[in-house]
Amino acid sequence: HGGKHAGKKSGHMEVMQGAHTLVNNHSSITRKVIEIPAGVRTITTTDNPELVAVVQGHPREMDQHLKNGGHVRKWDPVFAELVNHHDKVKMTYKNLENGIEVTSTSEDKDVTALIRAHAKKVSEFVKRGRGAMHEPTPLPDGYTPDKTEAPHQHHEKNNSGEQPRKTYRHERFNRRWPTRARCSSMFVRPLNFKVCTVCTPFPQ
Repeated sequence: HGGKHAGKKSGHMEVMQGAHTLVNNHSSITRKVIEIPAGVRTITTTDNPELVAVVQGHPREMDQHLKNGGHVRKWDPVFAELVNHHDKVKMTYKNLENGIEVTSTSEDKDVTALIRAHAKKVSEFVKRGRGAMHEPTPLPDGYTPDKTEAPHQHHEKNNSGEQPRKTYRHERFNRRWPTRARCSSMFVRPLNFKVCTVCTPFPQ
């Protein structure tokens, strides 16, 4: 039982390590996004020989991580939706001398829109590095997310018969930081930060 969870945790950590390596070295990476029918083709290269293997391996590792039931950036609307619909995404890879060409497509037009939004966000990572990491990615215009409760929400018990109001974890205190609150995106927020980057405003 413990081994199963340890394996998932290890896979997530490896994938995120690759992502952070690329973001931290973003100035050595060049990326081009080409819109094609039903998706995008991306060409990512680097002038740093030590990064070539990471550039070539990270997309494949991320794809396998999601196929194994993993997640990434659960607090980010586009990433969360793309994870939910990963089974509708087809990806092909072609190694280049100094990078990789990745083709991502879907027969579902809504998922195609998510693929393109994701591609633009990754380009922001390459362009701006860590400055783009903590910003949520807006859903495409006209996109309606699945009618399921987001994992960062829970409902207060309400015995009055009225509709329970939604509350969010950033309303709670975190024991490790008694002067701060934390939302489930795992980013520490000041207590006066009433709404996280994902949550909608809640009644005061």
